[in-house]
Amino acid sequence: MSSLPEPRSLAQNLNPDNRLSHQPQQQTLTQDSPGVQASALLGKRVESTAGNKLGSVSDLIIDIRSGRVAYVIISSGGFIGIGRQQKVVPPGAMSLATTKRNTVSLDVTLDRWKSAPIFNRATMARLGNPAPARQIYQYYQQSAPIAETQSSTSPPDRRNHLELASRLRGKAVVDRQGHEIGTISDLLVDLGSPKGAFAILKPGPFITVSNKQAMDQLFAVPINYLNPDGQSDRAILESTPTQFQQAQPLKAGDWDTPVGASASVPKIYRYQPANNNAFNQAAPHHAAIMFATTNLG
Repeated sequence: MSSLPEPRSLAQNLNPDNRLSHQPQQQTLTQDSPGVQASALLGKRVESTAGNKLGSVSDLIIDIRSGRVAYVIISSGGFIGIGRQQKVVPPGAMSLATTKRNTVSLDVTLDRWKSAPIFNRATMARLGNPAPARQIYQYYQQSAPIAETQSSTSPPDRRNHLELASRLRGKAVVDRQGHEIGTISDLLVDLGSPKGAFAILKPGPFITVSNKQAMDQLFAVPINYLNPDGQSDRAILESTPTQFQQAQPLKAGDWDTPVGASASVPKIYRYQPANNNAFNQAAPHHAAIMFATTNLG
């Protein structure tokens, strides 16, 4: 079902040409509120910088090898869900720093948007290959991630390293012995930079049995520390209860720390959702519905 339109803000009423006004300070990561939760982005209205309605955010595609957000999926067109198309957009082409409530902007003209590359679930694996990735990024005048560009000179990696954020959310996390470390409750992302995303973990019995305080806490782990379990749909994280007990609060500066995919000791942080971040104020029930009902064909 289509959602009711958001009421016009004062800033919109003072903006006669309906263009999106940018406020860079809203996108700056503060010490207390790094990033934005992926669930808070779902369903957000997407407009061009000229104020044209383009669609809404329906999901994110995560490169689990590098830990970055590779693409944002935008649902566009159609009527009450019929005839809608899915399009993928480089995250750097989008901005959360707008004066319109529940709206993100995309740097593209309406004419180019109409002919933008179409996405469907069956071909998602191809988006991780260098040539298609460069084609999509260049369409939006963005530079493809370095890792994707460099891979064209090395032997091709046949494994699918792209995953939908909606499929990561709710995934169980265990260690190699099968101990229940926790569940991914959400993702923490920063669309405007090449920084890696974090998985927000709700700790499980293996962590809470020796640390009762952890039952009321959330933790953040860089996504590229999580490895797929070849035997099930779970993710594997090599960690100990002590690492969770000693975890320090996640701060904006921690996003700047390079994270090597081959690092043996994962970086684990305590995560406190920011109460002063407007995008993180999205109704959690609505966000859960969006994750559960997203259909990408």
